Amino acid sequence: MLKFFRRIRQNLLSESKFSKYLVYAVGEILLVMIGILLALQVNNWNEQNKSKKEEIVYLQNFLNDLTIDVKRFDLSIAIMQKAKNSITFLLDYMEQDLPWNDSLKYHFGNTTGNWTGEISLNTYETVKSKEWGIISNPQLRKDLSDYYNWMINTVNITRMHYTDALLNMSENVLPTRFNAFWDSNYEEWKKINTYEGNTFDPLKLVVYAIPNNFEDLKKDAEYLYSLRSLRNKYNFYRELQDENAKLVAEKLIKDINIELRRLQD
Repeated sequence: MLKFFRRIRQNLLSESKFSKYLVYAVGEILLVMIGILLALQVNNWNEQNKSKKEEIVYLQNFLNDLTIDVKRFDLSIAIMQKAKNSITFLLDYMEQDLPWNDSLKYHFGNTTGNWTGEISLNTYETVKSKEWGIISNPQLRKDLSDYYNWMINTVNITRMHYTDALLNMSENVLPTRFNAFWDSNYEEWKKINTYEGNTFDPLKLVVYAIPNNFEDLKKDAEYLYSLRSLRNKYNFYRELQDENAKLVAEKLIKDINIELRRLQD
């Protein structure tokens, strides 16, 4: 092809047809420019296609992480609700000055239940190191960033406040009133509950605690105050945070699915 154009150019010059040569030269320049523009366009298309594929992978990973988060929120809410229900039951029971019943030991055990259910940060850490620009949808990018910042800087810290309150109660109130912080079916439970086998279910861990003197406990102002306070702290430090976090994660799952359909069309 180059030899063909070179031959035409030489013929025009040899025949002294300068005007025709000028037209030809301009045409040749235009062809070169068009070729460069096409090459740049193809390269740009390839880069966009590569970025799009990479974004799809990250969004799918976010989808997997958020799905795991929702399951952990469900488990955390169930365990913590079990604790709240037992606290409420015991407070009502003792306020009515009812006699000891052996089933009460399970409620006393449940009052100290706690389950964090940490969120999955693998994809977040990877994307953060690459800059959030990989997510092309600006609203989705903002919502994902806000979710993880909120979880790390607010929700997790708030959960720690509840853990601290529970730890303080276990160290300063419970030791003189109960025979142990917990007794449980742990040895049997651990045989079939493992992370590796995907059979981990803390709801099946049965815990119990027996008061040293139940009649005294019913009139124990410090213990009753601690139990009521623990329930109130649960409301604000755990229930409110976990339920809201689950709602946000579920909305993000819905938004990511919509975005994935758009990108894959």
